[in-house]
Amino acid sequence: MPAKFNKEWHLAHRMPENATIEQRIEWYLEHARVCKCREMPESIKKELRKRKLQKTTQGSSYGRVGTSGGVVGGIVSGSSPG
Repeated sequence: MPAKFNKEWHLAHRMPENATIEQRIEWYLEHARVCKCREMPESIKKELRKRKLQKTTQGSSYGRVGTSGGVVGGIVSGSSPG
């Protein structure tokens, strides 16, 4: 089955040129929620996992992040609860 491409969203939400890691994270989290054309890059998944560990006591605006790096409903999550 082909991936679902949300053309309207892509046209309205261009990745900024020379995007910072913060901008990339924000873009890819939203992208995962509204478009299924491709997976989140491993570099973004890795950064989200890293930040989850750093923000455990402060709470995280990035949602639940696990160790397997799968994307579920726009949030990166692991195979175990968590």
